[in-house]
Amino acid sequence: MIPLHVSVTEIGGPRDQKDELVSAINFGLRVAIEQDYYRKFLPKHFTPNAVSRYGYEKRTKKYQIRKARKRHHQNPLVWSGALQRELTRSLELKTLRKSSGASGKMRGRALRFSGRYNIPDMKAEVIATVPDEVRQMAITAGRVAVRQLKRVRRVRKEKLS
Repeated sequence: MIPLHVSVTEIGGPRDQKDELVSAINFGLRVAIEQDYYRKFLPKHFTPNAVSRYGYEKRTKKYQIRKARKRHHQNPLVWSGALQRELTRSLELKTLRKSSGASGKMRGRALRFSGRYNIPDMKAEVIATVPDEVRQMAITAGRVAVRQLKRVRRVRKEKLS
């Protein structure tokens, strides 16, 4: 789970605009996940510098040598490229109806093997983020939510964290 905190203060009674506020924040979260994480940050997980950027578990030397001989690359989370293709092509986003929140689901068959003996936790590695990325997603979510609320003209101030 990626912790994003967006708070928007609206004019008028909170009960009057609760549905509008929740839908605006949810829309902002969806846009942030889709545009920032899925399109910008997820592809970075499959580049060689991702190991140090996201703190991936160290692979065994035997595995590294076998991968270099058979596949001729050292890209993390990639053996044949199937996992990368699956993850970058499948995203299902769901938002909560009565409160603000969004969750995403990506399908990757290779991630099912995570947690077995001597296999790194690839699920955790795929969703790993750095503070700059979380901050960027929070800014995007807040801007989109505020833009949605301004259409209804009920925004007084915004706070992004």
